[in-house]
Amino acid sequence: MIREGERGILLKCWAGCSLDEICDALGISVRDLFYDTDCVDSGVLKQRADEKRATQRHERTKLEVDARYVDALREADCIIQELSGLSIDIWTDVQRHQAMSIACDACSVLLAGEGHV
Repeated sequence: MIREGERGILLKCWAGCSLDEICDALGISVRDLFYDTDCVDSGVLKQRADEKRATQRHERTKLEVDARYVDALREADCIIQELSGLSIDIWTDVQRHQAMSIACDACSVLLAGEGHV
């Protein structure tokens, strides 16, 4: 596994190789894994790391929001399926209007709350 860290490149061998063994196999020294702090301001490295973490947090949050949105749509679909045989022929216009208003309000809240409107 190879990843970019705050101060250098991170290496991990799942077979249990040591860092020295990994570097030998790659033809580099352990020192080569670290960013040249003489040329790069440490504040810049910290800023890059902070930005990377913020991006990762944003992506995780977006995935969680999308998953909750899909779950809500599935639940709404189940409710619609349960009500599919319901006859509203005996409802008054006022009752139909109220039911539609409630349904539309619920959809608007769901969509707005999940960032899809």
